[in-house]
Amino acid sequence: MSTKRKQLYDLILKMTASEKRYFKIYANRHVVGDENGYVLLFDIISDMIKKKEVYSELTLANRFKNKLPSKRLDQYKSNLYKKILDCLIEFNKEDTLDFKLRSIATKADILNQKGLPYQALKFIQRGIAQSEEYEKWYFLLAFLELENSINYSLQRLSSGHEQQQLIITKALNLRKFQDLQSKMWEIYLERGLPSNAEDLARYEEIISNELMKKEEHALSYKAKTIYFYLLQFYYGMKENISESCAYGEKLILHLESAPRFIKENGDMYFRANINLQFALLRLERFKKILVLIQNCRKEFKHSNGNKALVASIGLSLYINEYKSLFGLNPQHDMHGLINRMRDHFNQYETLLNEPSKYLYYWHNAIYHFNLKQYSESLEWINLVQSVKSDFREDIQALSRILLLIIHFELGNKMYLDSCLKSTYRFLKKKNRYYDIEKLFFQFIKSQNRSFSKSNSEMRKQFSSLSHDLQSLNGDSYSHLTFRSVNFVQWVEDRIRDKRYVAV
Repeated sequence: MSTKRKQLYDLILKMTASEKRYFKIYANRHVVGDENGYVLLFDIISDMIKKKEVYSELTLANRFKNKLPSKRLDQYKSNLYKKILDCLIEFNKEDTLDFKLRSIATKADILNQKGLPYQALKFIQRGIAQSEEYEKWYFLLAFLELENSINYSLQRLSSGHEQQQLIITKALNLRKFQDLQSKMWEIYLERGLPSNAEDLARYEEIISNELMKKEEHALSYKAKTIYFYLLQFYYGMKENISESCAYGEKLILHLESAPRFIKENGDMYFRANINLQFALLRLERFKKILVLIQNCRKEFKHSNGNKALVASIGLSLYINEYKSLFGLNPQHDMHGLINRMRDHFNQYETLLNEPSKYLYYWHNAIYHFNLKQYSESLEWINLVQSVKSDFREDIQALSRILLLIIHFELGNKMYLDSCLKSTYRFLKKKNRYYDIEKLFFQFIKSQNRSFSKSNSEMRKQFSSLSHDLQSLNGDSYSHLTFRSVNFVQWVEDRIRDKRYVAV
């Protein structure tokens, strides 16, 4: 189905419960004559979403025709789409600085057109002050341009040329840092954690950019935010955890030096905290992570109301809390935490992007695998592989290795045959057939040839696998993603406990 035909459904799907309630109030205020057909259409689509029905244009048309047989659906769809956007603008108008600045600019422009230039200049000065304070360079340029235009009409000399040049320089500088950040994310979203020196070299190319040589090259608060963020992220990828933590703490201190920016730039603040938590996980500083998690949850109350941000960051906080509690005590009862995480996911599912859902499925698979609940883990792995995305090739590869192990544990020899073939094809195609992937793949392949080995023979082979795993410890890149699953513990359990030996 075309995206255009489904765009109204997708818009309503992303609305929060409070936004939907507000729309019904808004609609009742703006209904004229028989225009309430668009309210009916809204209710039909909302009901489809509530019942989790698969969207069908034909189903929608039939239900609408049953209520208003003489009306054209396309006209009402278009009308409803526009009215929802108008409603959302009104509902969220106090939440974002950008909206406030646009409102100030519009008022100033109207006053100027009405022949009230001095009143317009008062609004412009307010807009200039707020734009400068929050480094909204493009808004600032627009306000200065309007100010110059009014001053020219009043036959005043313009004195803002040098200021405009400085703003342009800072705006271009920020744009260059944003481009570096986009390139860094593009690599990460495609490849994930570096698996070899070649992967790491792609990150190093970004960090070697001239802009990254000195902190002073970042000409504004926002540019400096990205400067620290890139270094924190890069050293995390490089496995220099102490440096990653150092830059992570610098970044958070920098962000907190201007609290007003945390509300306006909450995404960066929370992601900086998440990345610092990732680094601290590697240092096993689990108690500090739990403190950071609590601080982040408190800061949500002061964020700019971005529900999508609350959805994605909130999910990451639950994942990091799980990892920290597991690190403090692998026997800790995680049942309550996992349920809270799943409640959060269900509440915000429509606001989460595919990568967030992907990671959620993945960590649920890990959770059940570590508990030796292989059937439950298999269900989550299947969800991981159902996401049609090129996101995180490292997890894609690892999930296939984990799938082999799960089928091995469940004795699914028939499934293993086909999974081994598809896994090999994938690893080769994605160029991810590294030593550690090869080690587990070959091990499961050899076990699949005969499920009827003696206990002593199986223990001997698992002991050999344990020895091979230890010999790979020097290859840090191969182990980055594999650390997320306790494979070592799985091997050791197989060696020690007869209950985990296939017969």
